[in-house]
Amino acid sequence: MKKVISVIMAVVILCVGLLPLSVSAATTCKCDNVPVIYVRGKTPILPDKSLPASKTNHQIPYITGQELEDYITQLVPIYAICYLTGNYDRFSYRLAEIFAEEYKDYALDNNGNITNNSGIAPEFQWSASSIKDNHKPSKTVTTYEQASAEIYKYYYIYDCRVDPFETADDLHKYIETVKKVTGHSTVKILARCYGTNVVSAYFVKYGWDDIEDVVLYNPVMNGTDKLDCIFAGEITMTQESIDYISENYVADTEEDRNLKLLINALNVSGGFDFTNETASYVINFCSPEILRETYATCPGFWAMLSADVYEQSKEHIFTYYEDEFAGLIEKIDNYHENVRLKLDEIYAQMKADGVDIYTIAKYGTQLLPIMEDPFVQSDDTVSVETQVPGTISAPLGTTFGEAYLEDAAVKGNSKYISPDKTIDASRVTFRDTTWYVKNLAHDNFPKCFDLFIYKLLRAKGTFTVNSDKNYPQFMVYENNNGTETVKPLTAVDENDTPLDFSGDVLILLRMIREFIVKFIEDYLYNFILK
Repeated sequence: MKKVISVIMAVVILCVGLLPLSVSAATTCKCDNVPVIYVRGKTPILPDKSLPASKTNHQIPYITGQELEDYITQLVPIYAICYLTGNYDRFSYRLAEIFAEEYKDYALDNNGNITNNSGIAPEFQWSASSIKDNHKPSKTVTTYEQASAEIYKYYYIYDCRVDPFETADDLHKYIETVKKVTGHSTVKILARCYGTNVVSAYFVKYGWDDIEDVVLYNPVMNGTDKLDCIFAGEITMTQESIDYISENYVADTEEDRNLKLLINALNVSGGFDFTNETASYVINFCSPEILRETYATCPGFWAMLSADVYEQSKEHIFTYYEDEFAGLIEKIDNYHENVRLKLDEIYAQMKADGVDIYTIAKYGTQLLPIMEDPFVQSDDTVSVETQVPGTISAPLGTTFGEAYLEDAAVKGNSKYISPDKTIDASRVTFRDTTWYVKNLAHDNFPKCFDLFIYKLLRAKGTFTVNSDKNYPQFMVYENNNGTETVKPLTAVDENDTPLDFSGDVLILLRMIREFIVKFIEDYLYNFILK
């Protein structure tokens, strides 16, 4: 009996002794290729996350052309009455009902929780068993195709709607699994777009002892100009913006489709004296109702607001509904107070602790013209000054004046002025590890740029704007007949690539607008106005 007990005790002691090896990531791999974890931006959401994407399980929200036309048919006569009476309550309520129906699977509850089976597709859902040890490069990396294959091996995808702190918990499990599988005690982070908000929440909750480098690619952690004006009720409509959105703007994301549906429903200038003031008033009047049924239920979207509009946005959307949305407000306040307001402090401390912080921003395109000044330098969604606080930029179509340039020269800051004389990086916190790419739109992440990102992540020591002449602080993106390149920006660049506004969606929108005008002329104009 004693012998049996001794054997059992020996087994227990052995298991206890081995336990740390099974739950922690001891450094067992001696290679120099620390695993890179890629945290992407927003992810398509499906009504049923247990099934792959299909015609019946398509990305939500999804509004067909016929549905859009039916909705507009309903809204135009309602709007006509509201316009004549000056009371838009009925229009606002009906519009909110439409969005509530379209977003019923996408929206979260009043506590910011998912209550259905919606989420990311099965192929994007990770598990410990799916993480393999493939962190070592199979060959010398010399092309962007090879670089892409290397830096996206550990591809972390998540539900962008939920509380960033909730996602941070899942990211922590993912990082721990990668460390265990690869035998490395540290990792490097490549975060893109909203992924920068997620990793910021992760750093607050779990620290950065196991992080070597962080690349913030097209960050929105400091806010998103387009979302700011929508949530804060500061949409400013002009005839230019109405025409731009109705005829030119490509709505390829959920919030863009949301806004475009609203604009097209209101753009009935063929039959009404639709003034700019009325447009701005109606949209901002309706937006709280719509947002409470859609994006304002998602903590992830609140995380993409700027600090200076956060309180105003809460007031705009939740006034009289504070108790009803108390659970959600608690979550978004937590992120605001512990992440958004402390971003400078967080990243400064990381840098002081030896973590290299790299930032890649985009500029050279126009913001969606729904704000008072849409001509700031941006990537069409986020201004360059929001992407990288401290950046100074000249408005689109202009350059810095001679006096400004002379002052920069006197201060020794000329090297931080872009060759096109539109960007000044001299006041940026990490100015020697921040890059700007001209003519690269927000949702465009070309593979031709991956070789540069690979060099950042695999550099011996800190890679700076002076480390490689092929990748200076200011670069330009070009797309010549499908051939994409990123090259150093020169003083005169004749190959700037404009935004591409072509596509079938424009044909559909023009048809819808023609339908609205015909409807007004044939029915509303004769019956109501006469």
